Amino acid sequence: MQISLEEIRRISIEKEKENQDFKTFIKTIPIKEIDELVHRLNEEVSKQIDCTKCGNCCKVLEPPVTAEEVHVLSDIKNTTNKEFTQNYLAIEPGSNITYLKKQPCIFLEGNICSIYQKRPLSCADYPHLNHPHIKYRWRSVMTNYKLCPIVFNVIELLKSRLQFKSLLR
Repeated sequence: MQISLEEIRRISIEKEKENQDFKTFIKTIPIKEIDELVHRLNEEVSKQIDCTKCGNCCKVLEPPVTAEEVHVLSDIKNTTNKEFTQNYLAIEPGSNITYLKKQPCIFLEGNICSIYQKRPLSCADYPHLNHPHIKYRWRSVMTNYKLCPIVFNVIELLKSRLQFKSLLR
């Protein structure tokens, strides 16, 4: 199990071509089969990795937030929605998705979320490996592969379980 962020970054660069080939390979496998295997692997790997020892997602990502979540977060910060929006949020042009713009997250203390019970759904749901259609979300999976030990290990185990590496030799 690889948990070193430095090693994950290094290996992810080394495996860019392999991961592109793997993307092509999994297109040949039924989506239900891929999803079921990823969901199982996600459960296995998540039990073995303590996110509070890492917190990298909270250090580098800018999670989307809903209008309802903005109300909750502004209350936590003891500020108005308008002030919270001005100071901590941005809107992505084109999609109009509102997201937390500060890195690291303003609610991160060490590697721990200070608002864990009230964190946005996108944070609670991270790294999103429990969702269907993983092979159609490959770009975001590969972004997370480079920064999240859970995603990295799930994808490497997926390659192994599908015997992908043996095809590269």
